Amino acid sequence: MTIAHDGTFKTEVHSDKLTLLPLTALVVGSMIGGGVFNLPSDMSRAASPSAILIGWVISGFGMLMLAFVYQTLANRKPDLNAGPYAYAKAGFGPFMGFISAWGYWLSAFLGNVAYAVAIFSGSRRSSFLS
Repeated sequence: MTIAHDGTFKTEVHSDKLTLLPLTALVVGSMIGGGVFNLPSDMSRAASPSAILIGWVISGFGMLMLAFVYQTLANRKPDLNAGPYAYAKAGFGPFMGFISAWGYWLSAFLGNVAYAVAIFSGSRRSSFLS
């Protein structure tokens, strides 16, 4: 819906259909979103509440420290804006920057694989229960 120059609303009808890529993105996004809500129930079956709280506190503290590290690096080197590996390159040379970039990419890739495994293991488990 768009607004015409005279202030009236004009409805445009698009005959474009969703292709495979947007449909796949919608399904994966909804599965990951559903997995976020399944995570607390999965953790509660495997651990006690105190163990879960300790894990959340340790994880939160680690993320806070990581945020402080990047804040300090950004304050000390404001001209670096090519990603986290730019700090390794500036401090330790181009080879360590390259290794850092590959490590960053590999961790992101493996994290996505872990999400995919969690999605498919959760959908298989729920289909067995129903």
